[in-house]
Amino acid sequence: MLRVFINGEWSANDFVVALHSIDRIYDVYREIYRREFLQEILLREEHFDLSSTDPNQEAERISGMLMEAFPPLMVKRMAYASPGIQDLTGAGKILEQLRLIITDWRNRGSASRVAKAEASLAEAKVVKARIKNMSEFFRVCRENGFSDLETKRLWAEMSDAQSALLPLVESGKIEGAADERKFIAHSSDE
Repeated sequence: MLRVFINGEWSANDFVVALHSIDRIYDVYREIYRREFLQEILLREEHFDLSSTDPNQEAERISGMLMEAFPPLMVKRMAYASPGIQDLTGAGKILEQLRLIITDWRNRGSASRVAKAEASLAEAKVVKARIKNMSEFFRVCRENGFSDLETKRLWAEMSDAQSALLPLVESGKIEGAADERKFIAHSSDE
């Protein structure tokens, strides 16, 4: 589970933008990891029943495996009062990607507020990190058989979602994200 920490005054639109953007980023990674998972299944014959007389039945079985491995993003709990939380459930490795994105943005935002003189250096680091992330994203897509057109579409979707979410992080409305398991001991206090 991913816990997103929120703070400050939130409009209804802020909640919509945040959850929709997080969901869009999740869906991009979900599409990539589902393709990777399918390729692994097809390479291992023990998962693929070639003697099946009904190909639709085999397709339904594999579809069920994909849904179990990569469920849709769900909101498990929200605490609206500031400071609040959004607990999200879904595929662990995708939630980890979301945590890293939000944490990275938050860390960069905090550093840029420390001193105006560091702003240009921080911006250069952001550009460098975006180029590195983009290169890694394209590499992963290529390795999983996505065409250049598909990869560009996924990157555009990811960029649009991140652009909508980033102002909420930079303004301090989203304070960070963490693996919720680290907060289980505190959940009885809430």
